[in-house]
Amino acid sequence: MFHTRKNTGNCLLPLLVVFLLAEAIAGCAPDGGRRELRFLALTDTHIASGGDLGRFRDFLHSVRDRDVEFAVVLGDIVGHQPEYLEGVRQVAERAELPVYLLPGNHDDNYARNTEWWTSVFPSPYYRFSHAGYHFVMNWSQDREGPLGWLEAALDSIPPGEPIVFCQHYPPGYSGAPDEGPWPLLAGRSSDLVAALSGHTHRRMSDTVGTIRSETLDNCAMDPRREGHFYEITLTGKDITKIEAFPFSELALGSPDNAPPTVAVENDSAYFVLAGPLEVRGTAADDAGLAAVEWRIDNSAWLAAEGTGEWSVPLDPSQLAPGHHLLRLRSRDDAGMNSLGFAAATLYVPEPEPVGNTVVLSQGIAGYSGCTDITVMGHAPEANNDGGDLDCWVYGPDGSQEFSEFYIRFDLRGARPEPDAEVSSVRLELFCSRQNSISPADGDDLYRTGLAGGQWSEEITFRTRPPQPGWLAADEREIEQETAEWPVPAGMQEIRPEVKLVVDLDGFAGDVERWLDNPRDNHGWVISPVREDYNISFRSREYWIPSMRPRLVIEFE
Repeated sequence: MFHTRKNTGNCLLPLLVVFLLAEAIAGCAPDGGRRELRFLALTDTHIASGGDLGRFRDFLHSVRDRDVEFAVVLGDIVGHQPEYLEGVRQVAERAELPVYLLPGNHDDNYARNTEWWTSVFPSPYYRFSHAGYHFVMNWSQDREGPLGWLEAALDSIPPGEPIVFCQHYPPGYSGAPDEGPWPLLAGRSSDLVAALSGHTHRRMSDTVGTIRSETLDNCAMDPRREGHFYEITLTGKDITKIEAFPFSELALGSPDNAPPTVAVENDSAYFVLAGPLEVRGTAADDAGLAAVEWRIDNSAWLAAEGTGEWSVPLDPSQLAPGHHLLRLRSRDDAGMNSLGFAAATLYVPEPEPVGNTVVLSQGIAGYSGCTDITVMGHAPEANNDGGDLDCWVYGPDGSQEFSEFYIRFDLRGARPEPDAEVSSVRLELFCSRQNSISPADGDDLYRTGLAGGQWSEEITFRTRPPQPGWLAADEREIEQETAEWPVPAGMQEIRPEVKLVVDLDGFAGDVERWLDNPRDNHGWVISPVREDYNISFRSREYWIPSMRPRLVIEFE
C-alpha cells in the first residue's frame, strides 16, 4: 500500500510513513466533508516480466492527467512471480498519481506465502480516507485472519460516513453472505457505497444483501490481451458512474527518466559450470549507475565487479550439482532498480551413473529416440508439438481444462549386457510450472499407464490411442495405482526448473519386453485424476538439453 504525491525532483514520501499516515487518518474526513470523487480502478495486471513492469510504469504516467485523484489496484498485481513486487513498489512510489495496492492470490500464493507481500509492503490489509470516503482494503485470500482488524476498522468509522470496501476476491469466492467479511459488512450496509473486487477477469455486478458489488475485468499489462481499466465516480453514498476503457487503446507514454538496464554478454542464457567461470555483461542508465547486483537462486544479492561493464565469478564447487538460476539487476543513482532482470541458467554437471545404469535423454550422448506430446481435452483438435508436457485438470470432470501427455523412449541397444535384467525404472522430468488450487494431501493425483497403440507427435486429443483414454471423472477400476505430484515451490513459474521423479518400477516387466521387442513399445501416458490443478514439464525439444526428460533404467 502507498499513497504518494506528485513528484518534485526526487522527493518521495517513504512508504512506511505513508502507511502509518493512512492508518492515522482513516477515521476522519480530511476534506471536512464529502464531494464528488473520481478515481481510477484496475485489477489483475499480472506483471510477469520487465516488459510488463515497464508498461505498468508507462500506464501510471499516461493516466496522470486524467480527471482522477488516485488509482486503486485490486490484486493479482504480479503473475505469481513475487520477484517483481519490489519493482512494482518502486514504480508506484515514483508515479505522479497516488497509488493504492492490495494483494491477490497470485501475489501471496493463495495466502500460503504471505512473506512475498509483507517483505515488500507493510501489510496485506489497511485503510485510508479521501474526500470524506473511507476505503477499507481487505485481504481476501485469508478469509478469517483479517476479521479482527476489519471489525476494529469498521468500528472506528463514524456511523453515517460512506465506506468503499475493496478486496481481490468477489463475494462468491470469499464466503458471501454468511462467512468471511460479509457478516461484518452487513452491519454497516447502510454506509457501504460498494464492494469492489477483481479475480474473475470478467465484469460483473451483483448484490450481497443490500450491499452493491462491482467486480472488474482484468487489466493485464499486455496490449495483446483484452482488458480494461475503470474510472469510478462517487457521489454521496452512491456510485454514479463506472466507465470502462480498453487498455490496448491507451496511448502509452514514458516518464523522462529512463530506468537502468542490465544484460548478459552475447545474450548467453545457459552455462555449464564444469569449472570456474566468469560471466560478463553490461549495464546502462541515462543519469548514473550506482551498482550491479547478482544472486543465485534465492540467496542474498551481492555486488558484481564493475557497473557499466560488470563481471561475476562463479565457482561450481560452491554449488550443488544440478540447475541454478543466476539473476542480475542494476540500480541507478536515484535508487531505482532495472525493471527486469538479466538471467541465465547454470548447470553444475551431476555425477555419472554408476554400475549398470542407463540414462536416456534427447540430445545427450548422441541419443535421439525420445518422442513426446501433450493432448488437450479442452482443445481436442489442437497439436502441442514443441510445447511443455502438461498434466492439467480444471472444472467439473475436466470440462474446462484437461491435458495429458504421452512419452516414449526408443530402447534399442539400451541393454548394457545380454543377460542384464531390469531392476528399476524411473522418469525424471523438470517442472516448469505448477498451480495447485487445493494443495491438501491427495489432491494433485496423477495416473501412469501404457499407451494403447501407436502414436506420433502429430496426434491430438481426438486422435490419441483409444486406451487408456482417461478423464478426471473416470471411475472405472484401473489397475495402475495413482501417485501425487509434489509441490516443488510456492511459485507458479518454477525457475530454475525442479526435477521431479515418476516411479515406473511397476512397468519393469514391460520395459524388459520392449528391450526384446521394440515394436511393442508405445511408451506411457500420464494423466491427471483429481480436479483443479496443473503441472508442466519441459519436453524433449526444450532448448536446454539438461532439462529434457530422462529415462533412467537400472539393470542387475
